[in-house]
Amino acid sequence: MSNFTYRLKLIARHGVVSILCASIEYSTFIAIYEACRNLPVSYICSYGFAVAVGYLGHNYFTYKLKKISAASIMKYIFQILTVLAVGYLLINFFVYVGLNLYVAKIMQLACTFGINLSLGRYLTFKRQ
Repeated sequence: MSNFTYRLKLIARHGVVSILCASIEYSTFIAIYEACRNLPVSYICSYGFAVAVGYLGHNYFTYKLKKISAASIMKYIFQILTVLAVGYLLINFFVYVGLNLYVAKIMQLACTFGINLSLGRYLTFKRQ
């Protein structure tokens, strides 16, 4: 398989897992926010659900790694905390400038996608 074909398949697999995670995060965010009207709780809980699915999906489907190592878990924790902080700042910024909360969440997901992709590809799931 050529390098180009490999990269194309990797992007497609990453897209499938990312769309699944974003859908879980967005729908969970809406449900929790509608129930409690608390942005930090809604954000953290919905992110937590998506993170669990994302780790397993990217580990076994996107990057097809055979095992879960302590090192990859530690790198994933760094990735989680980085994207959690950046995403929370972004959603608050988007709400502050007047965007509807649900639109702000979509914008935040779109903005943090690149960070997640880069950290996952070049740090967390990098083959040793």
